[in-house]
Amino acid sequence: AVLFTSQWEEPFGIVMVEAMGCGTPVVASAHGACPEVVGDSGVLVPGADVNAWARAMTDLAADPARRAVLAARAVERARTTFTLAAIADRYEDVLRTVVREAR
Repeated sequence: AVLFTSQWEEPFGIVMVEAMGCGTPVVASAHGACPEVVGDSGVLVPGADVNAWARAMTDLAADPARRAVLAARAVERARTTFTLAAIADRYEDVLRTVVREAR
């Protein structure tokens, strides 16, 4: 697993997406954009809760089946949500909405 321990309001976190694209589950701070990026393909932990981080790491280390499920979800999420085409489509949707509402 990749531990993404950002303690500030992370605006995106490309490291998480890169890890997910490699089939690596992510354990991330539960603030900023981390929940949006990780979705159901990793584990979210309260940023400053050291015990929660330890539990998340220990639980994943002890559960290879869960790691495999999260790894598969991570690859799928990276390939469907964070490709250039998917992001371009979302930008286009936003721009169309702005233009439509401006009229």
